[in-house]
Amino acid sequence: MTSKLISAALAIAVVATAAHGQDAPAAADTPTLAGPSFPGWTAKPGPMDMARAAPPAAMNRDISGATILFCTVAADGRLKDCRIQSETPTGWGFGQASLSLVPLFRMKLTKPDGASVEGGTVRIPIRFIPP
Repeated sequence: MTSKLISAALAIAVVATAAHGQDAPAAADTPTLAGPSFPGWTAKPGPMDMARAAPPAAMNRDISGATILFCTVAADGRLKDCRIQSETPTGWGFGQASLSLVPLFRMKLTKPDGASVEGGTVRIPIRFIPP
């Protein structure tokens, strides 16, 4: 029952889309996939994936957390070279929990204009909320 509650809470809390409007650590010639140029996901973590990844100590103490991952998109739509751009609060494992979800993301291979996503960058906000 508890895992179902955590899954449901996390499913509502996770927004796995490209974020924009933040300072970009990427080089000026690296396209950021956001807004109208964001192609969309073909796969992303589901509620059970989120429940498995959530830091148990934080969830048991009713501590919510949020991260933003910054990743480069490979030609096959997988994410690579991901790093934690921000994590709140620190010290509870939310950053590592978010990084563990990276293999579950797949992006469409082309942007709406037909160009390849390869080499583009994306910010992925992830929230963990205890039940």
